Amino acid sequence: MSELCDTDDVAVRLGRDLTEAELAAVPALIAEASALVAGYLGREWADMDAVPGAVRIACSRMVARAMTAGSVNLPAGTSEFGSAMSVMSHTVKLGDDVVIGNPWLSRTDRTTLAPYVMRAHVVNVPMYHVVE
Repeated sequence: MSELCDTDDVAVRLGRDLTEAELAAVPALIAEASALVAGYLGREWADMDAVPGAVRIACSRMVARAMTAGSVNLPAGTSEFGSAMSVMSHTVKLGDDVVIGNPWLSRTDRTTLAPYVMRAHVVNVPMYHVVE
C-alpha cells in the first residue's frame, strides 16, 4: 500500500515546519492514516502522483489532527465544554467519531473523500437467451 500524503503535506496543514521529534513520528502516523483512508475508500493508488489532491488533504489533515491532539487542555474533537462554580461541575462532550491520539476519519473527512469511494454496482445478467 502506498502512502496517501507526505511530510510536506502535513507541514502545510500545520502551517509550520516539523520538529525533529515530529519528523520521527510522522511516517507511522501517515501509514496509519493512509490505511484508514484506503479502507474507507475501498481502493488504493499505485503511486503518490496518482493520489487526488482531496485525498492527500484529508490524509494529511488526519495526521496533523493526531499530532496536535495533546497540545491543548481539551481533548481533540471536543464538541461542548461546560464549567460551573456552584456545585463544581465540569462537562466535556466529545464527538461520536473521536479517537484521541490516533488518526481518525471525521465527518468532514468522510465528506471530502466521498467522491472517491468505490461503490459496488448491481448488474442484471439474464440467465436465458433473449429473443427480440
